[in-house]
Amino acid sequence: MRVVAGLGGIAAPPIGMLVYSSKRWSEYVQYMLEQYEVTKEQLRQNPNSAQAREAMLQAGRAYYSCMREQGVPTIYDEQAINNDMKAILGT
Repeated sequence: MRVVAGLGGIAAPPIGMLVYSSKRWSEYVQYMLEQYEVTKEQLRQNPNSAQAREAMLQAGRAYYSCMREQGVPTIYDEQAINNDMKAILGT
């Protein structure tokens, strides 16, 4: 009986931490996406603003970076950000 209880006690915290950290990570990714969307809206409202463009680039790179194993956006991510900017600016 002690062995089973001991194993349950040992196994439960790591599994619980994994679920907790997965939830926290998904909340972080969602937050980064929301920040990216906010900067895209700011660029829509101020299409001539270099600051709005830079903010969108930074937020987009941060968002895509958090989804990559190496923590760096890929060339495809950079292209997606560029496509979003072109769509917003109509170029």
